[in-house]
Amino acid sequence: VGPDGSRIIADTGNHRIVVLDANGGFIREFGGLCRLSEGAGGGCVDPDGSGPLELGDGQLNEPWGVAVDGEGQIYVADTWNGRIQVFAPDGAFLRKWGYFNTTNGELGDPLALFGPRGLAIDLNGNLLVADTGNKRILQFTPTGELVQQVGGGGVALGRFEEPTDVAVDPRDGSVYVADAWNRRIQKLDALLQPLAEWPVMSWGSQHLYHKPYITVAGNGDVYISDPANFRVLVYNNAGGLKAAFGSFGQEMNRFGMPNGLEWDGQTNTLLVADADNHRVLSFQALP
Repeated sequence: VGPDGSRIIADTGNHRIVVLDANGGFIREFGGLCRLSEGAGGGCVDPDGSGPLELGDGQLNEPWGVAVDGEGQIYVADTWNGRIQVFAPDGAFLRKWGYFNTTNGELGDPLALFGPRGLAIDLNGNLLVADTGNKRILQFTPTGELVQQVGGGGVALGRFEEPTDVAVDPRDGSVYVADAWNRRIQKLDALLQPLAEWPVMSWGSQHLYHKPYITVAGNGDVYISDPANFRVLVYNNAGGLKAAFGSFGQEMNRFGMPNGLEWDGQTNTLLVADADNHRVLSFQALP
């Protein structure tokens, strides 16, 4: 959600970002397919010819995550190109960092990204990245300098297996991670030190598209998507289950496959990317 209330959507299968107003009206789109590893043969183009930009700048390969800072800059997880791209509010390309590579599930080169997905802006304006395939969380400045990285593969508190998303509590900066293959949510403090965990046993699927996402509302409630079971779960910040809603279908209270989530603090609504129904749904957040 942008500072002006706009909805910025990672349209993964169309390799683009779509921007809508708060009522769902179309504003703009940008992106387009580029498989960097294939160069021009993968659809990549040089956007300014002999200018300073490079082949593929501003193009995407299955973007799975998006975040917006207080100035309206749009950060995109260019998932299968293994990089982060940053765009101005009007969609103009600004900068990029990262390349597709593995750290073998350990901490290492912060620019080696393996299928990054969920993004979040912390209370200091830094970018948090769920580097899913490398089993870690990265914290960067807005211009791409590493602040720190945490995690690595494993089951101990503070380690991750397939971390798909990251979210920030707007009250105190606590960080929550969807630690999907460990079937749990992990809570970290604002310095990314582990505090607690609680199980989500229904996160058992390892299907390519069953990637759960997470967001935190203004009252501290933690909302998670459960794609394989077509529902959203709501916890308090201590891990107590408050509610669950959704089932399979196309009606307004059902889902085809709920993935991305975002809380809109201006209207206290929850936005759900209902992927297989090709739509975004909004719900009033719990009190």
